[in-house]
Amino acid sequence: MSEQTTEIRCKDCGLLLDENPGAKIEDRKPCPGCGSSTRSIYMSIEDRVVVSDSISSKLKSPGIKKPVIETISGSELYKRENILVNKERIIDRKHNRYHEKVVDPKTGEIIHEVEEPLSDHRKHGNAKFQK
Repeated sequence: MSEQTTEIRCKDCGLLLDENPGAKIEDRKPCPGCGSSTRSIYMSIEDRVVVSDSISSKLKSPGIKKPVIETISGSELYKRENILVNKERIIDRKHNRYHEKVVDPKTGEIIHEVEEPLSDHRKHGNAKFQK
């Protein structure tokens, strides 16, 4: 969310004035401190940027089409709550294991955790659309 502030001062004496920055020059009242009609307008805009990262890996074996192990660890947007969360996921095809843990980094609360055989992990992610 951006935040903007505007400050208008007399250009000659520096007195802070309560004026509309879009006012026409001919509509300005003289500065109560020095009588000048020249102005300096200072504007600042602040914005907040959140930086996040994640790392993923895939271990492949010769002759096997899908990776034997896939991992992901890091920040991700949790769409249901529209918040940034920490996610860890391990898909281990060799040992038939699926593990996923989603944690709110602000509270430490576990939002979602699954530990199950990969063969039981159906109708999630891309598998939702497979026949």
